[in-house]
Amino acid sequence: MKNLKRIDEAVGSILERRAAADRLLKDVINGNTSEVEGIKLSKQMAQGFLDWLKYSTYGKKFGALPFNMLFTAAFNWGLDRYVKGARTEVKDEFKELKAKAKEMSKQQKMKAESVQLSEKRSSPYGEIMLDIDAAAKQVKLPMIWLKDYVKSIERMAKRNAKKFFKDYGTFSVDDWAEDMEYNFANESKVNERLARGLKPLLKLGLTITKKAGEDALLDLSDKFDNIDDEQAEDVASHLNMAIELMQDGYPGDATKKLKQFNKVCKDLLAGKEIGSTFESVNEAKFVKSYDTKVNDAETEKEVLKIYPKAKFFVGKMSHFFGELEPNLFFKAYYPKYYKQDTGKTVKGDFKITSVYSQKGSRYVELMKESVLENFKAFSEFVSENYDTEQRKEMATKGLALSDGSFPIANLEDLKNAIMAYGRAKDQARAAKFIAKRAKALGAEDLIPDTEDFQKSLKG
Repeated sequence: MKNLKRIDEAVGSILERRAAADRLLKDVINGNTSEVEGIKLSKQMAQGFLDWLKYSTYGKKFGALPFNMLFTAAFNWGLDRYVKGARTEVKDEFKELKAKAKEMSKQQKMKAESVQLSEKRSSPYGEIMLDIDAAAKQVKLPMIWLKDYVKSIERMAKRNAKKFFKDYGTFSVDDWAEDMEYNFANESKVNERLARGLKPLLKLGLTITKKAGEDALLDLSDKFDNIDDEQAEDVASHLNMAIELMQDGYPGDATKKLKQFNKVCKDLLAGKEIGSTFESVNEAKFVKSYDTKVNDAETEKEVLKIYPKAKFFVGKMSHFFGELEPNLFFKAYYPKYYKQDTGKTVKGDFKITSVYSQKGSRYVELMKESVLENFKAFSEFVSENYDTEQRKEMATKGLALSDGSFPIANLEDLKNAIMAYGRAKDQARAAKFIAKRAKALGAEDLIPDTEDFQKSLKG
């Protein structure tokens, strides 16, 4: 936290000494100067930078940063899409500035590493991490494995700092090097088998118990995640639940869940169908109705008030699942992702979007709030520059889609439409129209070259 505080203070003092980046760029565009903080820019290039600041995701979010930081970031965050003629008239200038930005970025990184090194030396934990870094350079092991090793050390330190310093506080560089080589030798066989897919992991899961330790269980869970397969996710859900129970202080329940995980591995190896942990209902009675008050619950406490025996399962980054009572499940989204998809704000910790129960071999929705249905809160992109009648007229002239959405009469409209493309119900239709208008306006270089946009163009 000390690091972050000092960096924040440094950035704050820089901002006090610097003029806003957009004002500096406008000075170049208006002919008042030909450079910004010692960096020479043509008017065309300055206009491109200014458009990037206004319309790009990065520029809008971090536009208050000093110009030198924005300058180095812009070339990695789509500046070429906003500089008209980046591949033609100002091609040489763009290439020269990109090389300069790369060198500046390198210098900034070296300076930041120097600051971090000084900070690390001021704490016991920092000294340990420096020793680990020195040991990593001493051993001849794969870099990808060493990164995972450091992450596991960081997890141990965060989980129980007192125990961590007791076990590792006296380690020398040579001790860390020996520990790395020992762990790598034990894991090498597992890693070799991992490359061959899910089956080796299932065999490991057949007999694993709590005695393996929390770190070993977490590593196995990570390996299932790395396979990026729906069936692997179902298997891992049982293991993740066991880990969570261990962390919450329920060793007995964790043991039961681990045994369930062992059985799931055995069943899948035998060719039997398996489900995730929240789907494991054996001939449970179908639930026809439920207390709909739970639909408005936005915290675990509120849910438990209505369903005292409710369970909350490990989920994904955007959402998770739970069980209100036997064979009555729910799905809930975290506030950030719920607002991102629907435009609606959640005051609590989550928003329940689905409640369902198993009937035979299928699941019956008792309540489903589709995040896509709520998308109408955003609707299709409609520029505030035009009223309904104007958009209708533009549609008849081919300057907007038939329903009046995505009105594009000039470059400003085009840039706004590009930024709003992701909100379109029919993205292929919107992408093709945007590309058509970009060509008509002589701004083909603004057509996004992102994978999803290009895919929509071909759709």
